[in-house]
Amino acid sequence: ERKYAERARQVLLEAPYYDNYYAILILKQIGKSGVLTSEDLKIIDQKILEKAEQDVQSWAEWGTMNHCTDIVNTLTAVMQRFPRHPDFPRWQQKRDVNLSANIGLWSIEDSQNYIPPWLKPIMQIAELEGWEKEFYALPTTRYYFDYSVQLVAPSGQIVQFGDGGSGGEYTWPWYVSMLEKGANVYRDGRMKWAAHQIFKTNIQGRGQASVYAMKDLVEAYLWADDSVPEEIPTDKSRLVLEDYVG
Repeated sequence: ERKYAERARQVLLEAPYYDNYYAILILKQIGKSGVLTSEDLKIIDQKILEKAEQDVQSWAEWGTMNHCTDIVNTLTAVMQRFPRHPDFPRWQQKRDVNLSANIGLWSIEDSQNYIPPWLKPIMQIAELEGWEKEFYALPTTRYYFDYSVQLVAPSGQIVQFGDGGSGGEYTWPWYVSMLEKGANVYRDGRMKWAAHQIFKTNIQGRGQASVYAMKDLVEAYLWADDSVPEEIPTDKSRLVLEDYVG
């Protein structure tokens, strides 16, 4: 319905700053709707380019999550939108440097809240650039999907460890989208079950997802395949960081 494209246009024009990955995804989705004028696109593209420059100049001292979150996926999206822009080589260099410390490697993150912001940007790049088959075949990739299933407690909540807050906190929608994608790719009913449990527990507990979380729930919908039947894991309780990693 056109009214949703018009609302998306309003959000793009009024937002003070962007997560460029999602801004460009929105542009792709409403690009043929006819709601965007040439003047709109000038305003939107200027904000995209300003954020890209911030990403190039951003450098995190610590943590694989900080080297991925809102940098590698956003720069990839910008590179696809502006393939002939004079700053393209700078975007590519920054993206590749940050990605090289993460792709196919192990996370060093010490909290349940830091796995999704580390893994999801790489998942998004794999989708954008067409190397999902290779990415999901990596043992390290599969490991973190299995690991995420192990973090779901009988209550349906994500266990807490490290310096992450209680339960799913702000990353539970990220887990839902990640696990829906995992269930789709690996045809794994345990991942489907885990995504459902996390979603159900947090929606019931909170009443409504925050606006911030909506993008991940939309992504969960886009990535989900409901032909995969849910399967309750039969694993016994254990110390995940010790026993499962071992």
